[in-house]
Amino acid sequence: MTIETSTYPSQWNSAYPEAGSAFTEGDDHIRKIKANYLAAWPNLTAAAVTASTTELNYVDGVTSSIQTQLDAKAPIASPTFTGTVVLPSTTSIANVSATEIAYLDGVTSAIQTQIDTKAPIASPTFTGTVTIPGGASISGFAPLASPTFTGTPAAPTASPGTTTTQIATTAFVVAQGLSSALPGQSGSAGKYVKTDGSTASWADPYASAPLTGTPTAPTAAGGTNTTQIATTAFVVAGFAPLASPTLTGTPIAPTAAVGTDTTQIATTAFARAVAGGYAAEAIGTYVFGKVGGAGTVAFGSTVAGSSINPTSILYAGSGNNNSTGLAGTWRVMGYLANGTNECTLFLRIS
Repeated sequence: MTIETSTYPSQWNSAYPEAGSAFTEGDDHIRKIKANYLAAWPNLTAAAVTASTTELNYVDGVTSSIQTQLDAKAPIASPTFTGTVVLPSTTSIANVSATEIAYLDGVTSAIQTQIDTKAPIASPTFTGTVTIPGGASISGFAPLASPTFTGTPAAPTASPGTTTTQIATTAFVVAQGLSSALPGQSGSAGKYVKTDGSTASWADPYASAPLTGTPTAPTAAGGTNTTQIATTAFVVAGFAPLASPTLTGTPIAPTAAVGTDTTQIATTAFARAVAGGYAAEAIGTYVFGKVGGAGTVAFGSTVAGSSINPTSILYAGSGNNNSTGLAGTWRVMGYLANGTNECTLFLRIS
């Protein structure tokens, strides 16, 4: 009987003992089995192993000591974490949602400590130096720009003779002596008092006044030609707009040269010159004629001037004609059923 060399069951040869091996070697196999089992499970005690096959299979895939791995885990109940704890983005804790937890992102120090150093929005009490943004308003205080004061505002009184944008208090005005030393008032209606610091005098507010903003003035009647101010209303009322003007009276315009063919205004002089200045066969002139050798010639069609023979009408359907053709292109202004024997009216278009 052949006995394999082994220390653990995994080293056994399933072909041993071979068929026909001596029975006297059977005890050697039994002892080998016992020795291998004891070597494989040295910590088994004198007690039954109650784990089922399923439970034993849970060990499959374990790569290190199970207890050591368990000791490195936190319990589900009241866990105490250390180091940096990373939670999934969808994590929620009790009534705290994942969105609320995400608000902690970016916090660099204790939240309560930061809150304790902030002032409430309602009735805050500040210390140290408080800086307020330009344009901000505080209840009970006037802004720097265009303030509206109430009660009896007070300001420092300027020295007599001061002529700046500093506020003039009542004390400053009295100190200037204007209340008891006004210049003579005769002929000074509508003027105001000015001073050089020692002498008061009247000044005309309208003399060479530099106007700003949007000054207004009475609008003069149409046709006014004086030194009165011309308001925008006066200017608009006295001129026609560029777009679609409505002219009245007898409007005049420069007369274009005969032959001008643009959008320039045509005066009556231009119209009379054109009406009396067309030469025979000029563009825009008419002629009676027939089309030699042609059949039907429809109304509105065009024909070459070289095929038109000018004609004088003697009676319907006949006439004398000049066999000489014309220049340019002509529009048929009538109708020819037989171009050879009939005549109609033609307009030269080019």
